Amino acid sequence: MQRFKPKRRVKKMALFKAIILVIIIIFIFKFITNLFFNHKELITNSMFLDMKYSYDRRDKNIFRKVYDYAKENVINTPSNMLVSKIVYKNDIPSGSKNIDSSKIENVVVNKIDDEEINNQNINDDVLIYIYNSHQKEEYCAYYMEDYNVIPNVFLASHIMQEKLDNSGIKTMVMEDDITAYLNNNKLDYSKSYQASRYYLAPMIDKYSSVKLFIDLHRDSTPKDISTTVIDNKSYAKVMFVIGREYDTYESNLKVANDINDRIILKYPTLSRGVLQKEGYGVNGVYNQDLKDNIILIELGGDKNNLEEITNTIDILVEILGEYVNEKR
Repeated sequence: MQRFKPKRRVKKMALFKAIILVIIIIFIFKFITNLFFNHKELITNSMFLDMKYSYDRRDKNIFRKVYDYAKENVINTPSNMLVSKIVYKNDIPSGSKNIDSSKIENVVVNKIDDEEINNQNINDDVLIYIYNSHQKEEYCAYYMEDYNVIPNVFLASHIMQEKLDNSGIKTMVMEDDITAYLNNNKLDYSKSYQASRYYLAPMIDKYSSVKLFIDLHRDSTPKDISTTVIDNKSYAKVMFVIGREYDTYESNLKVANDINDRIILKYPTLSRGVLQKEGYGVNGVYNQDLKDNIILIELGGDKNNLEEITNTIDILVEILGEYVNEKR
């Protein structure tokens, strides 16, 4: 005679199987989820490696600092790590004495004493100086959202600096906080060029070996205008801006045209050209009256992501390296 299992035992076995099945489903779900997010992390890491950054250079590599901080500090509200965690050279505690901004409009290159110049021999071989009159102009955060990082032109400047350094072109980036200057002097955003002028002017004399000063910006324009595809890779387009409201603008224009022509010769679709600006509603000077080798570059637009920006920086490093080496 066939023996039947008690109903209670059958129910327990069914419950046990159901629990095992749920555990298996959860395990599979977590595995797929982790695989997805790790895939995004692998893409980001691959981009870092493609940029040839040394992960060991923690003291010099700003991108590494941002990456490390973002991985270790996951927060709910995205914030700009470059603003909240990178210390600018001119951070001023609230309540500190304001700089006399009324004297900045007509500032000229300030001479530094001989003793200081002698102590700056290490800077004699700086060839490119990069600064950002609009430091917080942001790019698309595609692939960076998980790290709570919003890439901007300040970060792009440091990426360019490291790539130029690695190619043998010693480069400096202005570390002074433009926004802090504006806030401490109760100036609005439209005075950003006045703020960058304050910090740029003495650097022109301090780094007398510099062959090119670049004010790096990001344009606001549709993606199809700010992007091009070269050999199946997506790049952010560049545009040069030269003001015409100062007597020596033709010298700066010549520099911009020279670099632009070099880009077009090798990468015809990468440049949006050289834009000359003057008249009502524009700055018209852009601090280019301080030196005949100061240019403004619009690197991509607000819809371009960091990968497209770094692809273009690779080309700029090549072109700027050619230009600077000929000027040595």
